[in-house]
Amino acid sequence: MGKRYGTKEVENLIHRGQVAATNALETPGILERTTPFGYHAEKLQVGQALATDLQAAHQKQVDTYGRQYQATETLKVAWDDARQLYTRHSAQARAVLAGEKGLKARLGLKKQPESFHSWTAQARQFYTTGLQDPELQARLPEGGLTAEVLQGGLDKVVAAEAADRTQEAAKGEAQQSTRDRNAAAGALDTWLDDFGVIARIALRQFPEWLEKLNFKEPSG
Repeated sequence: MGKRYGTKEVENLIHRGQVAATNALETPGILERTTPFGYHAEKLQVGQALATDLQAAHQKQVDTYGRQYQATETLKVAWDDARQLYTRHSAQARAVLAGEKGLKARLGLKKQPESFHSWTAQARQFYTTGLQDPELQARLPEGGLTAEVLQGGLDKVVAAEAADRTQEAAKGEAQQSTRDRNAAAGALDTWLDDFGVIARIALRQFPEWLEKLNFKEPSG
């Protein structure tokens, strides 16, 4: 696994890469002195391209994480809506089926799980069984749980499950975008390190040019 770069590090790398490559290309004296060391125009353009690639990867990473946060909030709202409705419907079912353990067991009426996937399994059992079981189809409407009401509750569960899939996909895209950004940052970081070594040799007598490239003067 390569190095992980934070947002500030990435933004600093983009700036450094743009400054070093562009100023070297646009300053004839610098280009003249770095070319014999292999840093001719084409190689400096590589640095520019790496900075551009990192900027694009950084923007994509910010965007995908924004989408992940949005998807997470959408899931939270969808689950809250479905859970509130299921809580009400399950209470109605308990009231109308009081004393009838067998029918309540068919509906899966028990304490609601904390985890999302366990909860959706329980809620799905309640609604699908209530909609499909003939005996329950006859009894539940006594407590206001008509087929239309049960279908509405099931639709909320389905919507929450869809929101969960979207959130998981967004999470995967965000993680991949971070890996891509780290790879792009590593490539530019290496290019800057290598160019910095050469620039400090080629421009040793021109501290103002080193400063123009945002490189410190060599010590000693």
